[in-house]
Amino acid sequence: MPPSPPRGLTVTELRKFIPKSWKQPPRQHILETHDETASVHVALFKSIGHFISQGHLSEAFRTFSLLLRHQSCSHELVLQSAASLLSTCVELNEFLPGQQIHAHSISSGLEFDPVLVPKLVTFYSAFNLLHGAQTITENSDVLYPLPWNVLIGSYVRNKRFVEAVSAYKRMMSRGIQPDEFTYPSVLKACGALLDSSSGRVVHGSVEVSPHRRSLYVCNALISMYARFGDVDIARRLFEMMSERDAVSWNTLINCYASRGKWEELSKATVVTWNTLAGGFADGDHVKGLSFVAKMRNHNVSLDSVAMINGLKACSHIGAIRWGKEFHCLAIRSCYARIENVGNSLITMYSRCGDLKHAFIVFQQMEACGLSTWNSIVSVIAERSEETCFLLAVASGIFGYGTHLPEP
Repeated sequence: MPPSPPRGLTVTELRKFIPKSWKQPPRQHILETHDETASVHVALFKSIGHFISQGHLSEAFRTFSLLLRHQSCSHELVLQSAASLLSTCVELNEFLPGQQIHAHSISSGLEFDPVLVPKLVTFYSAFNLLHGAQTITENSDVLYPLPWNVLIGSYVRNKRFVEAVSAYKRMMSRGIQPDEFTYPSVLKACGALLDSSSGRVVHGSVEVSPHRRSLYVCNALISMYARFGDVDIARRLFEMMSERDAVSWNTLINCYASRGKWEELSKATVVTWNTLAGGFADGDHVKGLSFVAKMRNHNVSLDSVAMINGLKACSHIGAIRWGKEFHCLAIRSCYARIENVGNSLITMYSRCGDLKHAFIVFQQMEACGLSTWNSIVSVIAERSEETCFLLAVASGIFGYGTHLPEP
């Protein structure tokens, strides 16, 4: 984006400089009566697309001029060509050619066509001419949120948060329903302004919309309430999410990690702790282990899921001392009898190179399911004789164990 607006006419000036006698009503949908003429129009339209794809903007504009000379050319071809040229001007950072397209759209009555409005708003927003983008958006009769989304998002990117919230309110006053791209921008603006009143109104709109389960909208809500310092609401929103990504976890963790917030995490349910730790356990194992350790430091009772998360992290980074501590906790809490916990202990000891304790855990397990046998077999897979012995026991040859399914 240019550091300052380029030289050129404003939208208002552009309209004033075009004589009324030049302005025409929009082209009507014309039925082509001559196949030969229609084929010429289509060929010119395709040529414009070809020149655009090659980055030859001058040739594309010359071809567009040829297309305009054909009064019988269909409305759709002119409209789509103008829209494509505007997008290309944004991509190539060409301001004046884009204004030429806008001038043509004014004189031809296409300025407020629903196809062209979002293109024009995007064009002026890309060159940091947000007043022009606002003028086009508010003077159009478009009843879908795309141009408003572009305008609000542009205000937010330029840190003009008050104007972003105001634009959202004007959009709502017109009865235009926000979508999942509207909410993240305006929620970010509310958070930046610490405008909890407007933020809660937007949240209310989210709750009655089809987008209340959207990952991006939920992340934006959590981030906004984190800015407000409403940790409990942020946590509840996190717990209700059906889908989470790294942004979800990092937003909530950063909320608690801010000064004085770690103590508040002790109020969180063990489900929240486990979800956060599990998110790390799937990637950053050191942080995953650290998070489970924090659960203990904040007197959160570790359940079997927390044990598995901690053991998984230990097995990946070779932290056998922590692994043994989790083993002791599992015994005291009677979680060691749970098959998944036992399997995690076997995997942890084997990856840390302690086969002796892996076998001890295996032998102490009261019920060995197929997954348990798979865990212990994988431990000594390189020792062929012992593996064969275990497979024989698992098959019931010695009269006990889990029977393997028929191949």
